[in-house]
Amino acid sequence: MPGAGTAVLCLHGFMRNSRDFEEPAPWLAVGRRVIVPDLRGRGHSARMKTATDYDFNLLIGDMWVS
Repeated sequence: MPGAGTAVLCLHGFMRNSRDFEEPAPWLAVGRRVIVPDLRGRGHSARMKTATDYDFNLLIGDMWVS
């Protein structure tokens, strides 16, 4: 059953987006919960205001839960 079990977090590369996982996500979802976010400024997320805002450390920080 999709959505149950161990969570799998699929993160795309710095210049990519969540669409990279359209094909493997359904396979991964068998018995697992698959999480495929668009990192800040990519895919369906809002664009950054300036090019300098696309900082790797900022994207890493977005993945931490406090």
